Amino acid sequence: MANMRETKMQQWTEWHCHICKKRLNKWDERCCNALKERPTCEKCLAAKYNKTIEEFNQYLDEWLHIRECQGGK
Repeated sequence: MANMRETKMQQWTEWHCHICKKRLNKWDERCCNALKERPTCEKCLAAKYNKTIEEFNQYLDEWLHIRECQGGK
């Protein structure tokens, strides 16, 4: 699990979270696009939906059928 998170964190975009101003990675960008949200990091999106990051990722997987990077698979 830690390797997957490290992999996705290395793929940065030019966008920044409109809430906390943190630079977004490819996963953050994908989450925003799926949810039709302004550029927002995973942590702030999870907080907006009143979930932990793990619960938020599970929600994305179950309801929207998108998953975190699986290490290049």
